[in-house]
Amino acid sequence: MKITEVRALPLAIPMREATPPSPWPYIEFPPVDLEAPLLAEPIRCRDGFVTVGERPGLGADPNPEVLARDPYQRATARPFYLT
Repeated sequence: MKITEVRALPLAIPMREATPPSPWPYIEFPPVDLEAPLLAEPIRCRDGFVTVGERPGLGADPNPEVLARDPYQRATARPFYLT
């Protein structure tokens, strides 16, 4: 899978790999940095390609420092609806 920018949420990689073949065989994202590194181990790009992890879920562990800094609070959670 060819990726032109690897500064995206890690969910995009396994989702693209799990979908049927597409006439657009790449994922492209604007070159912006996230406020904090979400993953403990960064996604590495070699020659424009990334390897899709074989572990379940996202195939990566979140950065515990980022999670501790902004913990989930039920009182401030909002539902997410696709419209």
